[in-house]
Amino acid sequence: VGLDGARTEIPFTSDLRGAGYRIVDVRWSPAGDRVAATVQRPSDGRGDIYLASRAAPQWVRATALDDAYAADWLTNDELLAHTTGGVLGILRAGTLNALRPLTGLPATSPILGDDGRIHFLSGAIQPARDPAVPFLSATRSTVWSVTVDGGDLRRETSLEQDEVRLD
Repeated sequence: VGLDGARTEIPFTSDLRGAGYRIVDVRWSPAGDRVAATVQRPSDGRGDIYLASRAAPQWVRATALDDAYAADWLTNDELLAHTTGGVLGILRAGTLNALRPLTGLPATSPILGDDGRIHFLSGAIQPARDPAVPFLSATRSTVWSVTVDGGDLRRETSLEQDEVRLD
């Protein structure tokens, strides 16, 4: 439902539902007119990012990696994404698999900070121990940050944490 009260429904396609996929996370763009969803198969935890908009209310596959998770939007056209392989990048809407990596560090759980920097965990990336939890976590991890263009990489914490994620 938009701020104007107008309601838009974005149906989950029967082919995804029939294959056992489910939406496990939803992220709205800054303007609220686009949405990114992490769509995952509970049987093996594999999934991808799908995008939709109020103007075009249907899910469109944005990644075909079987390994992608949506995170915060940076603009109405770009969002953060990360993989179980530890890749952190920026995904541009409308381009399949156009994930531009931001750092060579193994990374997960990216968020856009109030300071305009992208904060993330770097450590051993793994699915949560509980299979009912559809998120990645990191062990022996510390918080790092980077600018949106991938520059000025810096470690923000030195204390290592296990099984944490930023949100």
